[in-house]
Amino acid sequence: MDDVEFYLNNEGIISWLDNVGFSNREAIRRKMQSKNSRDYLNLLAVIDELRIGALLSEIESAEYDFNINGKTPDWFVPNTNTIVEVRGTNQIEKDIIRDRFESILKDNIQKIKGSFFVSIKYDSNEDVSFFSSFEHDDFMLKFSVWFSINYSYGNNFDYKGVQITILEEDNELEYLEVGMGNLNFINIDARKLKNIFDEKLKNYKELISKEKKEFIIAIVSDVRNGLRGIDMQNLLYGSSVFNQIRSTKYSSMDGLYYNIEYGAYISGVIFMIRGQKPTFYKNYLNKNNELSSILEKYLTQ
Repeated sequence: MDDVEFYLNNEGIISWLDNVGFSNREAIRRKMQSKNSRDYLNLLAVIDELRIGALLSEIESAEYDFNINGKTPDWFVPNTNTIVEVRGTNQIEKDIIRDRFESILKDNIQKIKGSFFVSIKYDSNEDVSFFSSFEHDDFMLKFSVWFSINYSYGNNFDYKGVQITILEEDNELEYLEVGMGNLNFINIDARKLKNIFDEKLKNYKELISKEKKEFIIAIVSDVRNGLRGIDMQNLLYGSSVFNQIRSTKYSSMDGLYYNIEYGAYISGVIFMIRGQKPTFYKNYLNKNNELSSILEKYLTQ
């Protein structure tokens, strides 16, 4: 069922819930009715939860908004003792302003002649005023002068919370080439997912630890966000590094799964682009992974 049917016809919602056989349909109906039908993002968040619930219901019975010690995770799978939390990656005003800031910054830097890759780093949690009032012209003036003198590998340029690092040289480049943080060109949407994981773990880390529950996070995105599977893979498993001598790729082991603050709690991540088949990224280092193993096998058939 597409989003339009959800908005236009409550009977359509009820019929869809009946067809997929959710065990707690009344809870879903109440939640849908509690949302303002004009609040697109709020209602879309519920729809995203239902999308993941439909996936779970294909393999296991799942409870919606099931109360566990005062917590109500989006989905709970009793047979595998698994909590599943869902989050969409819809843009808010701050995201839009931040994306515009980054786009201008990147475009300006790539107008400078030079045969180097460079990275841009800044705190994505800065207040929106940081991005909206950033002095791009002053930055470009100062960076251009600095680069004309300091164009060597590893040198850093700092300007009001923005750091530019000179990376490797490529003689085929005529202008500077920007990678957001490293040479894998990690998308800003992938980077800000770390904040989502932080938020979910803050709410559920204690419960997961005490009751030894499996914990899966589902990320639902839109094709227009530009978030790709490779971005998610790099974020979780680490960016791929190419060894030119051995002609092999290996993980740089800088992914979230290798960080005990995340890997010790998250058993896996479902990544779904609306309208497309979901992908599952299992945390092989986390042994509490019964549903994760089932999902991995089911989604790779």
